[in-house]
Amino acid sequence: MQVNHRPYCVGIEGGSGCGKTTFLARLLLSPRTPATCRFIFDHVGALTARLGKRAAFTLDGLKAQLPTGWVIFNPSREFTDDVEAADWFARFAMVASDALPGRKIFAIDELQDLAETSATKNLKLVFNRGRNVGLDVAYITQSFAEVDRTLTKQTKEAVTFKVECEGAHHWLRKRGFNVAAVLALPLGHYIARNLVTGGMASGRVF
Repeated sequence: MQVNHRPYCVGIEGGSGCGKTTFLARLLLSPRTPATCRFIFDHVGALTARLGKRAAFTLDGLKAQLPTGWVIFNPSREFTDDVEAADWFARFAMVASDALPGRKIFAIDELQDLAETSATKNLKLVFNRGRNVGLDVAYITQSFAEVDRTLTKQTKEAVTFKVECEGAHHWLRKRGFNVAAVLALPLGHYIARNLVTGGMASGRVF
């Protein structure tokens, strides 16, 4: 247990093709992202392609990846249910993180597919208790409003590309975003807000 680990959770939202997968890939690849191991659940496959790495499809494959610091799981061969697969992988990441030193990160693509109305037990563990094993979280969604609140409430930094969902606008507005500015974002551009300090930033990925 890492009792002094400061929890960190970044959420990235936006419509298809806006740049959110590129943003997360760059975050994971950046040397400024401190992580001894990156656990990535990619049922879509787009994130793996952006990272330029290979995914594992089995438990043995995941174990073989652990020494590399990149543990990427594509559940398509072992699971018919992506929600069940994400729950299983979340448990794997928690157990593995407990045995690894330093900070780790758990990344998940298109979270709304896996926890729209109710998150599974182990996904909740990662988001709510991952800090106990030094595990940070980074996730992608098409709208923060489409993900179980028990997960999104842990978000410490929110990054939004252009999104037109009214629910998303309400979520952003409550957290200090200028919705008009979000609606005006060109493709590839984003606005970020630290929900702890209130600090704002903006940028582009293409």
